Order: sequence, then structure tokens, then C-alpha cells
Amino acid sequence: MHPDTTILRHFLGGPGILPMAPEYLATSAIICLNLEWWQKEPHPTTEIGIAEFFPSTTGPSMHAANHLSNIRIAHARIMPHAHLENQFSGAGKAEDLFYFGTTKYITLSSARDILTNTLLRTNTAGQKQPIILLLHGAEAKLAHLKNKLGVDVAGLGTVVKILDTQTLAKQANIPAQKGAMISLADLSRHFNIAPVNHHNAGNAAAYTIMCGILATLKHEIYGKYLPATGLSQVPPTTILGRSMGDVVGSVMRANRNAPVVPWGTEVFCTRCDGLDHLVGMCMARVLCEECLGSGDPRKVRAARTHKVEKCVFRVRGDGGGAMDLSN
Repeated sequence: MHPDTTILRHFLGGPGILPMAPEYLATSAIICLNLEWWQKEPHPTTEIGIAEFFPSTTGPSMHAANHLSNIRIAHARIMPHAHLENQFSGAGKAEDLFYFGTTKYITLSSARDILTNTLLRTNTAGQKQPIILLLHGAEAKLAHLKNKLGVDVAGLGTVVKILDTQTLAKQANIPAQKGAMISLADLSRHFNIAPVNHHNAGNAAAYTIMCGILATLKHEIYGKYLPATGLSQVPPTTILGRSMGDVVGSVMRANRNAPVVPWGTEVFCTRCDGLDHLVGMCMARVLCEECLGSGDPRKVRAARTHKVEKCVFRVRGDGGGAMDLSN
């Protein structure tokens, strides 16, 4: 059985890496998915991020800049859950925190359809296209896809290989900083990528696919710049006048200038559900009757900041009936 790094290297245009690979795999798409969900039970999905790599026929340039420039990234917030904000570091809280393009707002059913159609599609020959699926922390993501979004990756019949960047990092001798498995933030920093707002699902998808490519190509790109006994070390930030920051900035600009995905809406208010403004411009009168009548000064003060359907106190179980956030 081939290591995951060898498999991904084959699809990055490596000549003769897997000479016995079935011919139909030549049309494979390399797709990265990321999901974010609210940190509190029942963990409803709040965002999705999708990144796709379009293979190059040439070998990698410095920092794999030519490969990374062929990545396209999309980001969406799930409308009924978009008001639920995680409080931990790096969480994607607002519309302006996606650095690789334009955030779209979609319904929960649209999210299911988009994710399914991303993984279940035809190639130019009209056949089902094989998918190489890249995830960070694959087990948890696959379980959430199936249990919360109803997307059974194994049942689609198109995903021929699932790759986990945590496994790719291990195979590239990149050490975890805490625990057995490396975090996405630490893996990004290993390649001199600043993981800013890395819990925004779109940014996370971008960081994941970039790190997957770089981990696979690390020794090929950086081997001669690292001591023979130090291949696990962080590569130099700048080589031959090109910095990783410049490369990532180019990827951001290319994606911001690329055509916006056709699904979803760019304008949605997470406070009043209006479709003609964002939350920062919301002037609508909203009222949570449960907070107003709770007798709790904290909730009474917050009563005119949200609708009862969006009351986070109800979700936490400390005020009234629970919202239906089973998905």
C-alpha cells in the first residue's frame, strides 16, 4: 500500500509516481472540505468551506507557488445558524473574515445539495468523476457530514481516496506541537503560513489544501535548504527572493478576483433575516419575548438585540424551550 504522500504526489503531476494507477483516475478531482459547527450542543453546522486544486503538468516551483495558484476556494455560512458565534481563537465570526473570496449565505438544504454535487459529478467524458477528498481531522468531519448534514461520503461511490493532512504531516516528518496529531494552525505555521481566522471554514479549507500540497512536496522543494538531519524543521520563510507570505497573498488575490460561485446570496442579516442588508447595517426592530419576560436582568437587557427564534439562551438550555438545531 502506498503512503498518502505518494498518492497525492501522483495527482500533483509526478511523472511515473504510480505507473500502475488505473487510467480512469487521471480525471480525478482533488477537493478539500471543511466544516465549522457551533461549539455548544447539539453542534449545528454554521459554515462550509470548499477548495479544489486544478492540477499542473509542471513540477513544483519555489513554495509550490505554481500549484497553490491553481486552488479555488468557496465559503458559505448556513443561514439558520449563522448567528451562532464560537468564542474560541480563530473562529470565523463575521462576513469580512474570509480572505480568499466572497462569503455566501445558503440554506441548510442547499448546503447538503452543494456538498453532494461537489463530490458527485461527471467528468468531460460523462462518467462519474473520481474524487480525492482532503480533510484535516477526517474522522470528525466525515461523521459530521453524515450525522448532521446527511451526506454519506462512502455511499456516493465517487470518493476513491480520503486523505488527512494530519497523516500527510506525519509521513513528511512534521512533528505535532501538542498531542499525537498536529493542529491545522501548527501545520500552517510550519510552512510559514499565518493561520489567521483559521476557524472560518473557507480560510480553513484554503490552509488545509495548501498544507496538504506543501507537506507532500516538502522534501522535494525544501530538501536542499534543510540539513540532512533536520528535514522535520520549518523551511526558510524566504528563498530566492520569494516569501511564503507573498505566495499566500497571491492566492488570496487570485481567488478574490475569480468569478463568484453561482449559489447562495451575498447579503443576509443574521439578526433579522433580511435579504437587503448585513447585520452591521440592521435597523430592524426585533424582540425576544422570552428574554423580556424572564426576570433575569442580563436577558432583559439583551431582549431587543435578537428575535426569539435566534435566542442563544434557549439553545444553551437556560431559558425557555430549546430551538430545533438537530442539524
